[in-house]
Amino acid sequence: MPVLYQPNRPPEYAHLPYDVIKEVRKSIKEYGLQASFTMNLLQVIGESYVLTPLDWKSILRLVLSAAQYSVWFLERRELVQVQVMNNLTAGTAIGLDELMGEGHYATGIAQAADYHGMFFTQALQGQRLRALRRVPDFGKRESSFASIRQGPQEPYIQFLDRLQTAIQRQIESSEAAELLLFQLAIENANMDCRRAIDPIHNQAKTLNDLIRACQNVGSEQHKADMLAAALAQQLVVARAATKCFSCGQEGHVKKDCPKAREGGRGQGSGRGRQLARLCPRCQKGYHWGVLLKALRSGDRRFSPRIPRCRLEVLRSHGSIEVQKQGPIWVAKTVTEIRE
Repeated sequence: MPVLYQPNRPPEYAHLPYDVIKEVRKSIKEYGLQASFTMNLLQVIGESYVLTPLDWKSILRLVLSAAQYSVWFLERRELVQVQVMNNLTAGTAIGLDELMGEGHYATGIAQAADYHGMFFTQALQGQRLRALRRVPDFGKRESSFASIRQGPQEPYIQFLDRLQTAIQRQIESSEAAELLLFQLAIENANMDCRRAIDPIHNQAKTLNDLIRACQNVGSEQHKADMLAAALAQQLVVARAATKCFSCGQEGHVKKDCPKAREGGRGQGSGRGRQLARLCPRCQKGYHWGVLLKALRSGDRRFSPRIPRCRLEVLRSHGSIEVQKQGPIWVAKTVTEIRE
């Protein structure tokens, strides 16, 4: 039962609401003893009520199993023994029975009558919670904090919660726990969160910076951005792997070949000289010079792939008549054509 202190009146006991104990038991059953909600709930109860050591023992007997309570009691005694040694060093005459609520201080009335408040200091409340963090959570496998890694689809804040719980259970020093938490929050994050953290890795100083960087990871917008970046990278790779059929080099296609525009000779295709001037008729290719060369040489057979614009140019000369015979084109009259 919590203690009520009123001016000019002796301390009194008041019943702790049963709903509070019921809520603690429900949280342990649904989320586990070491869950953040459960530990924060116990911390709020300790700060909202003036609880004696007997009150803590009564509450934990109701919500913990017999084995868990034994572990908590032994861990609590170990922490109190360290506090007693510190009291002797500082010249404070407060012994083990007083801090544990045993011997002459075993009853709630004797503990409530302590006007020095030695049972209710913030340090002692913190020791009770520290001892409670060492109690194993039955039904859950205990693992080292170094092996805790973020799952591929796990939210970053949920990963931090698991990591922080494990570190607080296994590391005594609060300063060392904070350093380890910040370091492992970066190193053990998944690939998506690592990509989000890398740009601010050197500037990030607190967990809030890391949480802010990863808050959009897994959202639809983040997925769309990742997909766009992947597609853009694939396009760049495909463009770089394209091989020109004219010069044989990678990075461009035949129509964009710089050597063809300069009038150079292809090095990889073996298709001959590429003319520097476009067709004067269609302005879409370099085929007109090839046809003129064929006419000069007296070749009367042309490929069926002769562009329509070339046939019109040949017919416009008057002295040339081109007809299709089967799969080829035949020039009936061939005269010299000057460019």
